[in-house]
Amino acid sequence: MTYSHMEVTGDLSRSLAEDLNIYGKVIDMEVVDLPADNRHFAVAFVALRMREIPYPVEGVVCLLKSYEEATPTECMVDTVFESEGPSACFCPDRILNQLSPTQDIVSLSWRQRCRALRDWDSERWADELLDDLPQLY
Repeated sequence: MTYSHMEVTGDLSRSLAEDLNIYGKVIDMEVVDLPADNRHFAVAFVALRMREIPYPVEGVVCLLKSYEEATPTECMVDTVFESEGPSACFCPDRILNQLSPTQDIVSLSWRQRCRALRDWDSERWADELLDDLPQLY
């Protein structure tokens, strides 16, 4: 992981979009706050229209963390493209549905893991709900 320094001026999403501008234009973004006991305080899932022709829309994961000497407006960000196989695989369908078709096996694997995790969470929730119901035998 290679983190870079980011100054947050106002809105976190706007600052991230400005930071990602070197790669392309942010089409959509969802920032997810993480629990306080996590080493990152947030993760952002981004649909990014790349600058190079044919201007594909790629998935990007931005991991944000604080550091000891940071001011309240500073953080570190690790930008991981879907083709690099991000470990954060709970990207919302809204973002996934905006990505360009690809034949990159790592990108396809990440997209599949995101969708599988979403389905697993739904099934897990249903199983836990059923476990809480009284037994009928």
